[in-house]
This record gives sequence, C-alpha cells and structure tokens, in this order.
Amino acid sequence: MMPKNYSTKISVRELVEFVLRSGDLRHTPMSKNRLTDAITAHTLLQEQSPEGYIPEVSLKYIFEQDDMFLQVQGRADGIYTTEEGVLIDEIKTTYVPLEKIQTNEVHWAQAKMYAFIYAHEQDLSQLEVRLSYFHMETKETRYFVETFSLESLCSFVEGIVGEYFHWLKKKVLWLEKRQQSVHSLSFPFKKMRQGQQQLIDAVTDCIENKTKIFAQAPTGIGKTIATLYPAIKNIDDKIFYLTAKNTGHQIPMQSLDKLRECGLKCKSIVITAKDKVCFCETKDINNCDFTIGYFDRVNDGLSNMLECDDWSADNIKDCAQKYRLCPYEFSLELSLWADCVICDYNYVFDPRVYLRRFFQNAKGNYYFLIDEAHNLIERARSMFSAQLEKKTVLEVRRAIKDHYPTIAKKIYKINTFLLQLKKRGENDIDDDMLQELLGTIQEACDQVDSYISQKGELPNILIDFYFSLITFSRVANEFLDDNYCVHFEVQNGNLYLWCINPSDLLQKSFAKAHSSVLFSATLAPIDYCKRFLGEKEQDVSLQLPSPFPAINFGLFVAGNIDTSFRYRHLSYEKIADYVATVSQIKTGNYLAFFPSYAYLSKVIEIFREKYSHIDLLEQQRNMDDEQRKEFLQNFTPNNKQSLVGFVVLGGIFSEGIDLVGDRISGVVNIGVGLPQIGTKRNLIRDYFNERQENGFAYAYAYPGMNRVMQAAGRVIRTEKDIGIVLLIGRRFEQSPYKETMPSHWYPHRVYNEENLSRLIKSFWEYPR
Repeated sequence: MMPKNYSTKISVRELVEFVLRSGDLRHTPMSKNRLTDAITAHTLLQEQSPEGYIPEVSLKYIFEQDDMFLQVQGRADGIYTTEEGVLIDEIKTTYVPLEKIQTNEVHWAQAKMYAFIYAHEQDLSQLEVRLSYFHMETKETRYFVETFSLESLCSFVEGIVGEYFHWLKKKVLWLEKRQQSVHSLSFPFKKMRQGQQQLIDAVTDCIENKTKIFAQAPTGIGKTIATLYPAIKNIDDKIFYLTAKNTGHQIPMQSLDKLRECGLKCKSIVITAKDKVCFCETKDINNCDFTIGYFDRVNDGLSNMLECDDWSADNIKDCAQKYRLCPYEFSLELSLWADCVICDYNYVFDPRVYLRRFFQNAKGNYYFLIDEAHNLIERARSMFSAQLEKKTVLEVRRAIKDHYPTIAKKIYKINTFLLQLKKRGENDIDDDMLQELLGTIQEACDQVDSYISQKGELPNILIDFYFSLITFSRVANEFLDDNYCVHFEVQNGNLYLWCINPSDLLQKSFAKAHSSVLFSATLAPIDYCKRFLGEKEQDVSLQLPSPFPAINFGLFVAGNIDTSFRYRHLSYEKIADYVATVSQIKTGNYLAFFPSYAYLSKVIEIFREKYSHIDLLEQQRNMDDEQRKEFLQNFTPNNKQSLVGFVVLGGIFSEGIDLVGDRISGVVNIGVGLPQIGTKRNLIRDYFNERQENGFAYAYAYPGMNRVMQAAGRVIRTEKDIGIVLLIGRRFEQSPYKETMPSHWYPHRVYNEENLSRLIKSFWEYPR
C-alpha cells in the first residue's frame, strides 16, 4: 500500500541526468578555479545579451502520481522575450574546439524541462530553446536553436518524469515498509548491560534536541547497539555510521543483522576504499571494462540490489561483477538508496572525498554516529591540512616532461619557487609569498584543465599530483586561519599548511547533520577531546562508569623499566622476562603491544631464544584484512599452552577486535604510546606552548595514552570476562599519563619479576 501525500524535491539537472544517463563512466577532474571561470563566463554572456533577456530565472513545477508529489526546480540561465516569442537559453562552457562540438542529449533535456515549466506558467503554445556553448579560451560562442511546441514538450516531460516516478515509487514503498518495522522494533537483547539504557536515552535526547553528544563508555558495554538502536528508532532520512578503519565495519554490520532478526527492515551499505574493491588491474577508470558502458547497465544492477537489504562489500562486488560495473562507483550509487551508510570518516569530513551527493549543499536529516571518536582529532588534522613536497614536484615533472612539456614547464615553476624558499633558509613565509606560490600552482592546474577538456587522458601520477595541488590551493584559500601553522621545512623543501585545531572546520561538517553522536571508550581527557572535536555550547557529554566487576580486571604497572628511546636497549631482556612471567602463570592467550616494529623485533628475538616452549605470533608489516583475520583465529579458548601475539601499538590489533571470554587472558603494553617525533607533532606542541598551554600533552601524551587505553580495552568485553593488563614503563607513574587513566583502573605497582609473579598468581587465584 502506498503512503499518502509523499512529497520530495529534485533539481532539473539531477532529474534528467538520472533518467537519461548512458555511456561510459569518465574521470573528469576539475579545479575550483575552472568552476569559478565557468560562472564568470555565464555572467559575461548574460551581460552581453540584448534588452529583454532576463538571467537566472528560478522555475519550479510540481508533478503528481499515485499520491506522490515531485517538485522539480532549477534556474534557467536566461529567458529572452521579444515580439516574435520567447527563447530559453542554456549556457555551457567548454575547452573543446567549437567546430567539434556535438549537442548533448542531457543538455537539451535540461533546457526543454525549463521550457516546459515556463511555457506552462505563461500559457505559451510554443517557444525556442537555445544551447549556447562558450569556449573558455577563445571567448567565442556557438549556438544551437530549436523550436518546440507545448504539446511536444509535454510529451517529452511526461516520459522523463514518468520514468523517475517508476524509481520513486520503489523508494516510497520501501520507506513505508521501513517505518512500519521501526515502529514495532524492540531492543534485540532480553537484558541490557549496565549503562546501555542510559546511553540509549542520552542519544534519543540528542536527536530530539538536534545537538551533539560526546559519550565515553568502557569497552564491552555495547556502545554500537546502544547508539544504532535509538538512531534507527528515530530515523527520518539516513544514518551514517563512521569508523576510523575498515576493521570497524564488522560490529555495526552484526548489530544491524541482530536488529533485522527482530523484524527491522533496513538497507545498509558498507562503502569500502576504491583500491580494496577495484577489479581493474591498471586502476585506469578511462580504460576499464567496468566503466565503459557503465551507465547503460547501472540501473539493472540497482534493480537487482534493491531486492536485498545487506549491501556488504562482498555482495556489492558480486553484483558489480555480474553487471560489469565499477564496484566502487556502484557502491556510491547504492548509498543514495541506503538507510544506514557504514563508511570511513573521510566520506563525511574530508573536503577532498566527502560524499557530495549528500553534503554539497543543503543540510539533511542525517544522524552521524562516530565510532572510536578519539581518532577523529588526528584524522581531522590530516584531512584539513595540505603539503607541497619538493621531491614529489621533481618526480612528476621528470615523469611527464617528454610527453607533456607544456604542463611540465608549469610544474617546474613550482619547483623553482620552492628552491628559492630553500635558499632563503627560513621556516616562516609571509602572505605575499604564499599568494605568489598559489598563482603559480593555479597556472599548472589551468594547464591540466585545458588538456583534459580537449584531449582527455593523463597519466595517474599527474592526476594524483593535480589533485594535491587543488587541495593545497583550497586549504590556503578557504581554510587557512589562526588554527593553522604555515611552515617551510628548509632541509627537504616541503611546505606545510598544517591544521593544528580542526574544531571550527569539524563544526561546519557537523552542521550538515541533524544530530551527531561521538562515542569511544577512550574519549579522554574528555575536555581535551571536546575542545578539538567541534563542541558547541548546547552540546552535552556523558561519561559512564565500567559496568563490569572490578575484581575481574587486574592492572599492574612496572615503573622500574625505562622504555624511553635513549634507554630502550637496556630493557629488551627484562621485557621478554615480564611477558613470559605473565603468560606462564596462567595458560591463555596474550597480546604484547610495542611502540614500534624495531622494538618488537629486538624483544621477540630474545623471547624466542629464552622461552621457546611458549607459542608466539608476530605481526608483520602491511598485513591485509585476511591476514589479520588468520592471525586472530589462533586466539582460541582452552589452548593447551599459552600463546603470545607480538603486535604494534596503535595498529590493526589495537581497536576493532572482539576477543571475548577465554580467547584472551591479558595484554602487556610496553611504553606510553607516544607518536613518533616529527615536524607536524612539534608544530602542535609549539603552537600550544606559545599560548601558555600544555603543548607536549596535546601533541604527544594524550594521543599516546589513548592508544594504550584502546589496547587495554581488548581484555574485558563482557561482565564474565576476567583478565589482566601489565603496563611497562616508568612514565606510567608520572604526569600527565597517570592522570589520564580511566577512573575504574586501580593499578598495582610492580617492582621486579618475582613481585609481578606473586601479584598475578594472587589475581588468578582470587575466588569469584
């Protein structure tokens, strides 16, 4: 049964592009300057038009079918009225030589739609439609004009709108089914964990009040279902479940499956990075069997996928393979039809790759659920920053100079500028120097734009560099303010536009949603996190205590070992002995987290030699999802002898893994997890030190302790779990590290290996 009086809006351009899409999927990058030039060209043509020409005329028309109301709206570039009649003008800009211009079906459709609406409004029996193609370099224009009767326009529009209503009906029927299931949906577990109801209520209030909430809740409390459930119960348009890593996709998918078992009708999609799903070995979108003819087949694939609700990466790839579609682009198409989109942070926040189909213009009734939100601070800094590397400039220029000499010359001018800065020998550059560089960058981008418009294809190395130049220009022109540091690194000739405080820019992204929920087990210190994650006055925070018995968690701190870089070489054997002590007292599975592969390598070499009877696994560099999965499959309950996994802190085993019960007995963490010292970290430190704040804590200590707390969170996942955490390093007994520890951590001090052995034995033998 169709719901009554469903109404929606669509632009003229979106309507005709959806219905009439056909042919190949093409990669057509375009700099912002080119878009600005196109607007200028429109204005120029409009200003040169004769009297009676009215530019930018807003038009709209409401179509009705089966209790569905579709408002089609847009702006005609120009309407010219004379005694002879009316002309609808549609202006297009191009770099293609005018003599080679061929009219485009979609361009005609757009203009004819405006003509229909205007003819209907003004009761005209016929009118002219003109396509005006303006050449961006020669400034010349070529015109195509046709006359259409209202009757022919009505017939054309009826076909376009009728086809769109066919798809709209599918959507409306689904929304009715979804809302009926939501209305009767109950929480999928008979018993809630302590704190879950409080979190559900807080998220519900956040949605009702259209605010953000910062929620810190211990690992294992069930944060995913406690945020998803109230969001779904209040769903209007779409939910975006955002994660820092692909490994974070599994838990929300499982939670949605659980809700579906309770009757929920919800189409969910996982958007996976292009490189992970691409079928094309060359990664060349312009020469790929899955992009050639893409738009001729995409609707067939879409119809097929609408028959199921779980659009996992594997399901999307299977359907894309069947219909010969680019799986990545197909997933973006499907996201328009999804109720819940599970994806990486960058699809919402990153100005380079965010989903423009949702966030380009108007605010939507979207809910953002940001998992492991502590990660967003560092990710946002990177998303809103830009850099220009002299080495890369030279590599690109060297790669293209023989085949694209004109573009290469423009790129060499960028290198010359960086070389001048290097000879100058100063870290700071003033506004005039930056503007001069931006002008040089724009010249290079314009040259690439012109080439693409006329001849099309360019090598990937140049396209990637072109995008980096666009990013640099955009950051400099749109974002750069007191929250940034402009720094030239004299030694290597790199120029950084480094975002120190992303709060203001994140606020603008959050403004595109109805409500946002930022949650993590380690949103700590909470004031630090809120400051950098775009807190506004009306936002709220929630800190939940651990719901699990304190006697089930043993925390031990070995402050007698110095893990700092200077004295690290003295700690290798002691750490190997401590790891062995932990794993031998109780047979079980353990993870030992190290601050680097180098540190891990030194300790594991000694461990293998001294404790060959203990099984071990070693994390390898660049492990993919399948290798990670195989690694964790070794962590089975009831092993006959202990297993120790040697892994890197902050890596793929620190977050997003769920080793419940006897699959893990403990974690050993070596060092406070400080990020690697480098230019960008030091810029953050110095920025806040200059403002009389604790720059070291912001740049190093807090991010490091977040890694430590995440690693420790692998141990206790349910109220029945029992396990230990051993923190090794003298800094754990110092500020600000000690003060950053969660309130439910009660550390026992370790003095030596014998003392550690007694403490751990006592913990495991304690009656529960």
